[in-house]
Amino acid sequence: MEVLKRLRQNRDEVLLRNIRFSKWNVLFLFAIAIIMGDLRLVNLGDYAPVFDSFTIEMMGYGVGVLVFAFLPHSRILDLTRFGAMLAIVTIALEAVASPAVQFVLYPIYSFADGLCFGGALYMFFYVLNNIERFLNMIIVELYFGVCKYGLHGSEAANFFFTNVLVYILVAFFAIAVIKIKKDDVPKKPAPKKISCGNDAACCRVGKSGMGIVFYLYIVFMVVYSLNQFLVFQEKQVNHTTYCVGAIIAIVATIGMQVFFGKSVLVTWKIFLVGSLASMVLLAIDSMFSSGAGSMIFGFANSLGHIMVFYVLGSSAHLTGCLKFFRLFCIVEFILSSVLDPAIEALFYRNNEDNNIVALGIVVIIACVTFILYPQIHKKIFESDWIDNVNMLHPEEFEQELEEIKARDRAEGLGLTPREKQIFMLMLTDMSVKQMMIELEISRGTFNFHTANLYRKLDIQSRPELFAKYGGQN
Repeated sequence: MEVLKRLRQNRDEVLLRNIRFSKWNVLFLFAIAIIMGDLRLVNLGDYAPVFDSFTIEMMGYGVGVLVFAFLPHSRILDLTRFGAMLAIVTIALEAVASPAVQFVLYPIYSFADGLCFGGALYMFFYVLNNIERFLNMIIVELYFGVCKYGLHGSEAANFFFTNVLVYILVAFFAIAVIKIKKDDVPKKPAPKKISCGNDAACCRVGKSGMGIVFYLYIVFMVVYSLNQFLVFQEKQVNHTTYCVGAIIAIVATIGMQVFFGKSVLVTWKIFLVGSLASMVLLAIDSMFSSGAGSMIFGFANSLGHIMVFYVLGSSAHLTGCLKFFRLFCIVEFILSSVLDPAIEALFYRNNEDNNIVALGIVVIIACVTFILYPQIHKKIFESDWIDNVNMLHPEEFEQELEEIKARDRAEGLGLTPREKQIFMLMLTDMSVKQMMIELEISRGTFNFHTANLYRKLDIQSRPELFAKYGGQN
């Protein structure tokens, strides 16, 4: 009952009631784009003597995403529609084509999937809210953790996913994109009262904050790729326990985000530790270590995947800057078309030396990340992951907020928008609960910003704040 009570009291944006099912044509595009690309890995055999099927897929996909980095904003929807139509045509031709023709069609489909992903990513960043982004990642992990690996080995399931579901998803994606109107796509994003090039003026996710977010994504992809090509082998991973771990991760993430409002960096630390533990356990040749390592592997991988895209989407929306989207498209191209194939080529043969090198790389990454953790936390979480930080009724508090802003400028306090709001409300007779309701934030978020506010004001308590500043009002 206490958990349900907390859920009712929590008015952050990560609430189920904020899912806008009326926007069905935009709501699930991102999850569908990821899944329909994964369903079409074709074994080209002797027709691909230089590059294997995976490398060809990643190169085609990466180029498709890269196009969006240089595309005018007004053409994003048009190119996404073109990608959907191209995917339909190529996947239909693949079904009846000879292996030689499939060799030509496969990279075209991968390129089309990259176009679909790029357009869906734009919607994911700038149209969806936090709970809708969270829902997309839950769907993606249900597919990877439960459908793909949980049903692994079933011929009927494999046939359904690769020869039935993919056609349904591509068709749905195309219909949904066609139904999107020009007015449904936001106008060219512009920085929301921040400067992406000047960290001092950036109260949300500035230039260095964006760099930190991309660092988290790159680290996730490197660790994921090393795990995927090195330890995720038939003889090592138990798919049943991997599936159990993925389900636990989904439930844990929902609990931490929806019920308790925990920082997503908590899940990030769990992901790193879990990845290390799974690699060590899977390197031990025993039934217990295989089962335990597989479950931890599924848990850590799903947790990291959900977290990293949640952070990417939230930070992109907070900056409100198209530059973030373009930079991500470039990063995604490098990771998918260069890094992934390179890691596969270097580490695919699973031998002891490769295991040691890969484990060493992950250990170094984990150590560096934990050393940088305070800086990462500061750069990203000086503001919370709520899309609209101006929850207060402007007509009621406009004068008070202007006074706080003037005081902030005069004293050089460097307050964030949320800290200014808490500063102003603490000078009233509102209780902590009333302030949380007014600001629409959880207790954890409120405590985090209050601690930062006290530090900047060089005080220890609310009475001290009122004694120092209340008399000036």
